[in-house]
Amino acid sequence: MSEIELNSIHAGREIVYSSFADIFLFQPTEKQYDILKEIIPPLTEMSSSADNVLMSEGVEYLNKFLTLLDTLTGDQLDEFKLNHLRKYTRLFCLNDDIPIAESYYTSTDKLMMQDSRDNVLKLYKENGFEYQLESNEPEDHIGIELLFLSYLSNKLATKEFASDEYNKILELHIEFLNIHVLSWIHGVLDKLKEFKESSDFYLPIIKFILGYAIEDRAFLEDILKQIKDNRN
Repeated sequence: MSEIELNSIHAGREIVYSSFADIFLFQPTEKQYDILKEIIPPLTEMSSSADNVLMSEGVEYLNKFLTLLDTLTGDQLDEFKLNHLRKYTRLFCLNDDIPIAESYYTSTDKLMMQDSRDNVLKLYKENGFEYQLESNEPEDHIGIELLFLSYLSNKLATKEFASDEYNKILELHIEFLNIHVLSWIHGVLDKLKEFKESSDFYLPIIKFILGYAIEDRAFLEDILKQIKDNRN
């Protein structure tokens, strides 16, 4: 794989992570639908070549969702989008909603704003990651953690391959996946399974993200190994 091809892959990874971040940070919008329509075909192709059940199941249901969306018009389409908004509200915006911040799943007492929030905030500041949201989501919210992975993917796409800075970012990316995202996202998956409102969209999304993050970690680890082998 050439450096140009690798940079293109990193740029694509940036889009994938930022697109899924948007889905959990904001209510459903036309922009979300349009972006999904663009990224799902290549992600479907990717899942067909990866031996990853989570990716396969997730992308299968997301394709069904988008296919149905494309067949509806007029009042039916408006009702479909309104129901999707209601599902988002039920799952993530009520008092008994599904927590989607790391602290809830990794703290002993299932509380928000705990050590994991402090840890990711420190990493964000150390690496120049800044973001602006209209809402006051905790720093370890799934959407913000995915935005950070998107940010790191962009840096990999723009830094000189195998340079010390490139390798540092690569190691940080892998570490963040291991210590943060992959340490708790399965808890969100289990919670979503308890709500029928999640079955057609948000549960498949989380399944795909979990599967994708696992494959992405393996991809990055392989790059890092190749760099280290070439240096020896």
